[in-house]
Amino acid sequence: MATREGRVGRSACWGFFVLALLFAFTASSDASGAPPAYRIALDVNYTEGTFRGELILTYENHASAPLEEIFFRLCANARSLYGSASLDVGEARADGESVLVSLLADNTVLLVPLGRPLAPGASAEITLSFLGRAATAPPEGGFLSETEYGLLLKSSHALTLTAFYPSVAPYTEEGWAIDPVSALGDALFADSATYDVTLRVESEVT
Repeated sequence: MATREGRVGRSACWGFFVLALLFAFTASSDASGAPPAYRIALDVNYTEGTFRGELILTYENHASAPLEEIFFRLCANARSLYGSASLDVGEARADGESVLVSLLADNTVLLVPLGRPLAPGASAEITLSFLGRAATAPPEGGFLSETEYGLLLKSSHALTLTAFYPSVAPYTEEGWAIDPVSALGDALFADSATYDVTLRVESEVT
C-alpha cells in the first residue's frame, strides 16, 4: 500500500486532508518561559480508522517548586464524549530513561514520573508511543448517540481526529489541572504550545 507523508509546521493545525487536528481551549501560561513543544510522528490507517504515533514533548517547569511527575490528558478515553474511541500509551521515557506510567481517572489521565525532580526553569523531554482507534459512525450517518459528539470518528467519507494525542495537562496555581473530562462542550483544556507534526496516510486519501 502506497503512503503519502506531509508535514505540519510549528503551529496548531486545524486540518490536513480529511484529518482534523483540533487543539481546543488554551490555559494561560507564563509568558517569560518557553511553551510546551510537541514533535509528533503519526501513521494513520484511514481504512481501519486507527493511528499509531510517537510524541516527544519538551516541557519547561514554570512552577515555583520542583516537579516530580508530569501529567497528560488522554481525552479520547472519555466515553461520554468519545464513545468507543480509544487512546493507549505504550513505551514512555523521561530524558531518555524508561519510566513506568500510571493511569488515573478512568484512563483519561496519564502520570509520567521523572527520574529526578525538575527544577523551576529547567526542561525535561518526555517521549511517549501511542496507539489509537476512532469510533465508527453508524451507516446511516450522524453521531453515535445524543451524548457522543463524534470527536474521534471514522465515517464513510472522513476520519476526524480531535485530541488524538496525549496532551500535557496545564499546571496552575492550584496544581495540575486533571479534573474529569466534561461531558458537555469542549473536552480539551491545555496550554498554548508549538507543534511539529508529520502525518503519513494512504496515497489514495484526498
